Amino acid sequence: MQLHGAKKVVMFPPSQTYNLYPFPVYIHLRNGFKLRSWFSQVYPEKPDFHSFPKLRQALEYKCELILNQGEVLYIPAGWWHEVTALGDEMVCSVNRFWKVSPVSRIMLSWSIWRTYLGILCALPYTLLSLAIALFSKQRKQKIKKILQML
Repeated sequence: MQLHGAKKVVMFPPSQTYNLYPFPVYIHLRNGFKLRSWFSQVYPEKPDFHSFPKLRQALEYKCELILNQGEVLYIPAGWWHEVTALGDEMVCSVNRFWKVSPVSRIMLSWSIWRTYLGILCALPYTLLSLAIALFSKQRKQKIKKILQML
């Protein structure tokens, strides 16, 4: 629910996942949670068709709207979305994540599996970073920084 201000929301259905060039799942092995496989490498507002030619196809499915104060938007599980605050004033909204039912929808969704595989791949890097931070002189700051990325 949008409490104050307005936001521009751009959404794409899960069928456009590969046309939106998500970061590869294996990126977590080298970067932990610095880059995430459930983030796209493209910017719909500044398309780079030379680097991302399939983005043209995804843009055919783009759904764009302005969410104003007092309005509610439901974004289905697995939908790609980009949210941008509009204007110079404060923007405030409340998010609620719902349980997906039936469970078979989760089990059959590649978008969901990409997220879980990314988290699994990030574990070795994250645990190694924590171990190194424990023996660092700036232990508290480094551990805090790692935990903020989770």
